Amino acid sequence: MAGWMAEHRKARMICLPGPCELCGATDAEVHHKNEDWHDHSPTNLQRLCRSCHMKAHRSGARCLLCEKPHKGRGYCDMHYQRFKKWGDPTKLGGPARAICSQLDCGLMGHSKGLCSKHAQQLRRGTLGKPQKTKSEAAQARWQLEG
Repeated sequence: MAGWMAEHRKARMICLPGPCELCGATDAEVHHKNEDWHDHSPTNLQRLCRSCHMKAHRSGARCLLCEKPHKGRGYCDMHYQRFKKWGDPTKLGGPARAICSQLDCGLMGHSKGLCSKHAQQLRRGTLGKPQKTKSEAAQARWQLEG
């Protein structure tokens, strides 16, 4: 049994040269309609340009995971993007976020292992110092003004 190249060479000799049968482009290649590249019957061979040939082969392809239309590597657009970004088409979201490292906080980490509130206090230089509530800060301002 001949290999893929030899079989396609035979198919190119059987199928008459000419333009793409679908769009009329000049540089057409041979397409096996039933996708069996050993079957060289003239009714199975068709001249298609590269673009139409790719569309013919991808027309019925479905995602390996969810049966949505195929995009690349056997996945739909959503799973293909996950594969490109994370290396795993089933992975959801980004890397796991840590809990804030301050005692009794429990909020999701934002920056440097701290939640957004404690990260802001770190930037201001007030992290770890006793914090005043808004009403306590207002009373302190009134006392200074008064």
